[in-house]
Amino acid sequence: MLFASPGFLLFVVCVWLVHALTPRALRWIVLLAASAAFYAFCGFFAAVWLVFCTVITYAGALLLHKQEPGKKKKATLAVVLLMVFGLLSIFKFAGFAAQLLPSILGRFSGGLLLPLGISFYIFQSAGYLIDVYRGKHEPQRNIAKYALFVSFFPQIVQGPIGRYDSLSPQLLAGERPTADSYRNGIQLIMWGLFKKLILADRAAVLVSSVFSDPSAHGGVVSVAAAALYCVQLYCDFSGGIDITRGVAEGLGISLDQNFAQPFFAISVQDFWRRWHITLGSWMRDYVFYPLSLSQLFGRFGRSMRKVFGTRIGKLIPTLLASFIVFFVIGIWHGGSWKYIIFGFWNGMLITGAMLAKPLFEGARNALRIKEDGKLLYVIRLLRTLIIIGAGRILTRSDNVTGALIMFKKIFTSPKTSEVAAGAFTKLGLTNEDYIVMAAAFAVLIICDIMEERGLKARSFIERRHPALQVLLMVAAIAVLLYYGAFSRGYISAQFIYGAV
Repeated sequence: MLFASPGFLLFVVCVWLVHALTPRALRWIVLLAASAAFYAFCGFFAAVWLVFCTVITYAGALLLHKQEPGKKKKATLAVVLLMVFGLLSIFKFAGFAAQLLPSILGRFSGGLLLPLGISFYIFQSAGYLIDVYRGKHEPQRNIAKYALFVSFFPQIVQGPIGRYDSLSPQLLAGERPTADSYRNGIQLIMWGLFKKLILADRAAVLVSSVFSDPSAHGGVVSVAAAALYCVQLYCDFSGGIDITRGVAEGLGISLDQNFAQPFFAISVQDFWRRWHITLGSWMRDYVFYPLSLSQLFGRFGRSMRKVFGTRIGKLIPTLLASFIVFFVIGIWHGGSWKYIIFGFWNGMLITGAMLAKPLFEGARNALRIKEDGKLLYVIRLLRTLIIIGAGRILTRSDNVTGALIMFKKIFTSPKTSEVAAGAFTKLGLTNEDYIVMAAAFAVLIICDIMEERGLKARSFIERRHPALQVLLMVAAIAVLLYYGAFSRGYISAQFIYGAV
């Protein structure tokens, strides 16, 4: 059931109505039933793994709570985490392993069908399990209530990754949504549909056309396709999250923000702080800190200081932990060489930037460039966009070979004559599509600029006259219907992160 489909929107309206009419004490049961019904559309096979992950982490948390701190408790945590992440690894890497060992794993050469949202609910339940191990909160003893936390239907497809101590109390509180909740929810859903239907799905047409045959296009077209893919990915993923948060708002539940204007990042580190925020915070709390603060890394750091001196030696454990985090993020996206290289690419950029920071600061001081100057800001902004765009070419290409072909075209064969000959009119989009995308992108950037400056676009609209608000709402619905759902030949694509 696609988030952008009429069937899903009708399902949401029905859940909102039943939830509002149900007594407070029973509303969590409505949410659990709705989540079960939603996931039932994915089929029996997908539901089996969701139930397996729920039962294993539920039982594991109860067992951890009973055990005293020590090796036995650590072993229990390790076994349960190995079971759930082992399950994820089987689905993610069966096809990749078959490529490396075709004679042994040939029957998995096509890979396994990835159950809907498996990465997100495994990370969410694993975070809960680790928090129980650390004593952050007690385990949930009611398995049905815990199942709701794992399977809450708006977020199970593509996040955001929730934390038990902030999400579960909201799910179980049964608060009646207010008029503001419904209004905010509808606005978020419409904003998400705008990003998805008007921008992402149109950009996907050109992107697919170019990336499916990179050798057939010159460098200019390839750069345009890479840039549009960055727009497509952002609008598709953040649009889906907006819909998710909007649906939850209509149920009186606030989910974590997952994006913070990533196009305005001034470094790779800054970009990843703004992109998929809940995954980044998960990696920070459950991978980076446990590694960098561990006794093993402490001993490693002390030995590195003897070899490289205090500053570099002290930095190396942090660099190694950062590198591991980005490598894990890379393979989290999928089992193939391109994702492994993508993880290395970002890990090298992050660690390189940290090592070179004194050099950059020295050069800036020597050239008397102001830290907060507009020129430096623009340079950093453009540099970051180029670096991120290069990484996106790798992840969007069918394989590493395709990415290398595209890079070669960009640097050695721009073919500007293609543009004059109408290359962009032969990639599946009409002139009207380009105009619509340009206008929609302008709206997106204006709203992101407002957010970047601390101004909420939604609050700005709400301060206008009620008649103007109604007029804007009607206009927005008309745009979504005319240029989205009812556009000639329009077919909404699956969300990119819908099967991660």
